[in-house]
Amino acid sequence: MQWDMEELRLKSMELELKLNSQQAQRLDSQSTNSQDNQHKDVLQQELDSAKLRFEDLLKRHQELEMKSKADIKVLVREVKSLRSSQAELNQQLNQSFKEKSKVEELLQEEREKNEQTRSSWRKLLYKCKILYDQLQECNIDNLMRTKGDDLLKRFPSLLDMLDVTGTSDNQIGLLIAEAEHLGEDVDTCASTTDRVAEMEGQEKSVDEELRQMLTSILVDNGVLRKQVKSLIVHALEKNKSNERVDFDSHSEVNVKDSVENSG
Repeated sequence: MQWDMEELRLKSMELELKLNSQQAQRLDSQSTNSQDNQHKDVLQQELDSAKLRFEDLLKRHQELEMKSKADIKVLVREVKSLRSSQAELNQQLNQSFKEKSKVEELLQEEREKNEQTRSSWRKLLYKCKILYDQLQECNIDNLMRTKGDDLLKRFPSLLDMLDVTGTSDNQIGLLIAEAEHLGEDVDTCASTTDRVAEMEGQEKSVDEELRQMLTSILVDNGVLRKQVKSLIVHALEKNKSNERVDFDSHSEVNVKDSVENSG
């Protein structure tokens, strides 16, 4: 459109110059004829038509220019909005990256804690098994290294029985003390969750409760074994006492029979 307007403008100027030149020539020669008048009219019509086209193109150009300026303003606002949105999206993206990194760190810490807890439980179960096996060995049969005989016939005297049960009780006492401190020997890193729970005022963790339960089972087992051995010793003492009473009674009867027979 710009090129068309420029072409029309040049053409109009050319026609005006030609018209003026012809008019000057006619004035100088002072001669007129019908052919020149017709040619003049044609040129005038072409000039008027060119002017109308030029004005129309100029009007359209102005309208398009105004519309273009309005479109540019809209585009500028959209560009500003897009830039603002881009900055906001970049900020959200950076925040997402930070949150992702933080979550990955927490996940890694949780994995390490879980692995430490599993390792701690493996150590705890291993120690429990050792204590349980040692506790199983603290019985009279294993201490005397005999099998298949009646319990009361294995010991020549009550003192031997008391000595064996005393040794067994001492061993059980040591195992009970070791069981009570069993949780203290476990890797301290496994109790990180417990310490955090205590700091936050929460209840004891499941790990701590299970550890205490295993310890209580071992301790109660040892206490029950000591009580059973005490009952066995009490039964043996009572049995020996009854045997002495029977022996004394039998001796008195024999003495009376001997006296009566001699009389």
